[in-house]
Parts: sequence; structure tokens; C-alpha cells
Amino acid sequence: MRSYGPNPLTVVISLLALCALLGYFLLRTFQPSAAMPVDCPTLLREADYPSIIALPPGQQNIPSVQLNPSLDANQPLAFVQVENQTNSRHSLDVYLYGCSMQETIQRLTPTLTPLFQQHDLLQGTASITSAHTLSIGELDPTLTENIRILMQPWQQMLYHEYRWLNNGFVQIPFPSVYPVLSRAEGEQLQQQANDGTQLPWSDPLTTVSTMAQQLLHWPTASTHIVVRDQSDTTAHVTLTLDESTLGLDVTLQRLIQSDQNGIWFVTTAASPGLNLDQSSLNAPISSPMVINGKLTTSQSKLIPSARLFDHTLTRLAVLNADALTLQSNGDFHGTLHYTNDLPGQPSLLLLSFTPPGEDSSPNALLLTNVLLS
Repeated sequence: MRSYGPNPLTVVISLLALCALLGYFLLRTFQPSAAMPVDCPTLLREADYPSIIALPPGQQNIPSVQLNPSLDANQPLAFVQVENQTNSRHSLDVYLYGCSMQETIQRLTPTLTPLFQQHDLLQGTASITSAHTLSIGELDPTLTENIRILMQPWQQMLYHEYRWLNNGFVQIPFPSVYPVLSRAEGEQLQQQANDGTQLPWSDPLTTVSTMAQQLLHWPTASTHIVVRDQSDTTAHVTLTLDESTLGLDVTLQRLIQSDQNGIWFVTTAASPGLNLDQSSLNAPISSPMVINGKLTTSQSKLIPSARLFDHTLTRLAVLNADALTLQSNGDFHGTLHYTNDLPGQPSLLLLSFTPPGEDSSPNALLLTNVLLS
């Protein structure tokens, strides 16, 4: 009887094909592909960010990618910005990616790590500051058109500043109480000065004089200013008001540019003997704000009060004007309730201590910057 079995030639060809296929898969498994990044710089440079971010096709621009921005994060970074085209609002999305080498079965593989992201920033901006921090800006949605037409474009923006701290980007305050409360605004003012614009913050004397008029509403004729000492970058000034015991010790610094063209910023302003506990004010604060401090020259009859100003130096609504109490030993404390529609905005806190009487002037003042959450 004739036996039917596989053709030997067919068997040989099949075995050869199987061996070739197995060899291909073994090579793919144990050898890195030329197309796969083998280190973090390559991955950050060649990553498919539209796919990673999951951009809707045709609805947004191709991301703008900046590699290794100088953010002092101690690791390679990709700074990604995407302008949205889906609406007439001109909004911006911002991403920061890091990279780490993850151990797999066969080898170390670079892996993207999302470190920071913000979405739908109205007329948004994102930049790296001269202090190696991240500045994020967006149009303040609470400003009406009637108010905007009276402002410079940079005054209409709300800026947040972030620094790499404790393995993450953390919002930080800009150490200025006047003329602006954010580094981004300060850098824009400095650029105007460098371009030849005459600004009232070119020296400590005019800076403090302008602050007394614009922020404290002191009459020019009754204001006296003495520059106690001044270096290239720091100045100490005494500010006093006629017919009053009120005086302020003011410190100014060239925070943005340290040469002779650098503009001056007020970094501290307080009456002698008035001290505020800053330990609870260094991070973004939600209402109510806890306030503690001491007035060493205190008279218990003084009436303490607190005011808040938003990022445009416009007064915010405080819900309890009598928030603070002053003890006979000079200790003061209280909780300040307020309304804030812009989480994270840089703000200004003004403490005043006034004798009883309708027309009394304060005996002591203190200005400090805070972040309101």
C-alpha cells in the first residue's frame, strides 16, 4: 500500500523558515532596536509629544519643545507648550517632562516622567526667568474691560512662579512688596528701563516716595525720606510722616538686574519694633489666614487692623475688619477671613496699629507679600 506523508523538501523549507522567524524574534528581544531611544537625552529629544499629550488631530498646533531649560531641577527636562486652536480664546497648555532610567528584564530603559502641567491658560504665557524658575501667566478673568483699558498689558496678567524643590515644582513668592508682586512683571519693568523708558523706580529715594503716595496714600508734602545706607544692590531707607509718630524702616534691592540700570524693589517695610511671624505665610494660604506677631513698642490701646491687596495692588474684600487683637504685652494674633477668586495669586498684606479716634493716623505699619490659595 502506498504511504502518504509530508514531502521532505517541504519539511526542510518549513524548518528553515521557523528557524529564521525564531532568530528574528530573538534578535528583537535581546538587542536594542536602533529606533528605540537608549538614554534620556535621546528620548526627550525624539519623543512623540503629540501622542503622549493626546492632542486632538488638527485642533492644536504642533507642540513647541525646549530641551533642558535652566530650571535647576538636577535632571534632563523637556519644556513643552501647546497653543490651542479650538476656540477664539487663545489658550495655552504647558508641560514639563523629566526622564529616568527604569530597569527592565533585559536592560535599563529611559522613561518619561510628567513633572508639571497646566491647561487652558487664557492668553497664556510660559517662560524661564533669570532666576531659573518657571513663570506661568494668564489673563486675569476678573478684570472688566473698563478696568483693562486703564492698565498696561502686563498688569492684566496673573503670574505664578515655580521652583524645583523637594522633587517637585512648588509655587514661590517673589520677594517684593512694591512696585510689583511677581518676577515676570519685574522682568518686564526692567526691560522697559533697559530700553530707555524713564521709570520712577530708578533709585531708592524715588521708589519709596512713589510707594508712599500710591500705596500708603501719604501726602507728598508731609512725607520725609532718608537713605541711611546704599550699596550697588541694597539700600536701607527711613520713611516718616509729619505730625505723626509713624515711621517705616524700608529695605530695597535690585532683584532683577544688579548693575547701575537695575530698578529697585521694596522687599521689606515695617515700623521699628513691629514683627510678624512669617512661618505660616511662606506657602499659598487659604482663608482664614492666621496672623501672629509682636509689637515691642506697643500700647494696648492701639487698634490693630489688616488689609489685603490683590496682584494689581487693589484692595481685596476682608470679611472681618476686626480680625486682630493686641495684648498688653505687645503680642497680637487673629484669623483673617477674605474672598479670593484667583487661587495662587501674589498678594500684599498690610498691618496697621492706630490709636482710638476717627482721624487718627497709624502709629505702626507693616507690609509683606503673601500667596493666596
